Amino acid sequence: MKSHFAVGLVLSVFGCASAQSTAPTSSFQPIDPLVRPTEGPGGFSVSANFDYAPDVFSSPDETSTSNGLGLSLSGTYNVSSAFSVFGRGRFSANLNQQLNEGGASGTQTFNLAAPTLGAQYRFGGAYDPTISAEATLPLLGQPFGAGLGLSASLLRDPLIVDGSLSAAYQAGQGERLASTTIAAGLGVGFAVNESFTLRGEVTQNWTIARIVLPSTSIGASLSYKLDERQYLRASADVNVLGSAASPRLSVGYVFRR
Repeated sequence: MKSHFAVGLVLSVFGCASAQSTAPTSSFQPIDPLVRPTEGPGGFSVSANFDYAPDVFSSPDETSTSNGLGLSLSGTYNVSSAFSVFGRGRFSANLNQQLNEGGASGTQTFNLAAPTLGAQYRFGGAYDPTISAEATLPLLGQPFGAGLGLSASLLRDPLIVDGSLSAAYQAGQGERLASTTIAAGLGVGFAVNESFTLRGEVTQNWTIARIVLPSTSIGASLSYKLDERQYLRASADVNVLGSAASPRLSVGYVFRR
């Protein structure tokens, strides 16, 4: 299959830790299935992502529901064809309701995440290994965090295969313990045609505090190229921790120049 452009997630590494992790993340990029994207100095991209995470807990005495909403904004600037810097922020809200013999009640919580700043370097070559580092600033009453990531990818038209390793540290605050999250991920994308790309990925996380908590995230996404600079993406994933499964749906928009 030969096409001029498709949309893919070539370097998905740095979002391979769980949603709560501070491991570095990178946005999806337009690619020709046979040629890697070339980023010149001065280029940039901005993206917005909206996500929804429902949850239900039921016991003989009470039923609780939680609806999580989040808006993430990010931007990347290319210092050179190999080196780029990025930043991101997030606003989230949780709408909780409880129903028991005493009636119904509800609470709302809102959170503005501290900004995260980072940089990444691409080495190029057949597998295009990329290393990334980022830090979450200790602002807005939130603890310091830092992350490192390494990824590589392989293009075999029409497939895009990538693997990743990442580690993230978050300082403790109040009753919350300091923790380290290590993640390993594997993703496969399929260029359907010049506009659509399908992708599936699985990530295994290990969060280390006083004990080790393993979790697994499985996701699928569909990317659509509006034109040479604008892209849409819809995704669904589920994070499994023990016997609990947490689904999440999201839609995103990317503008690149």
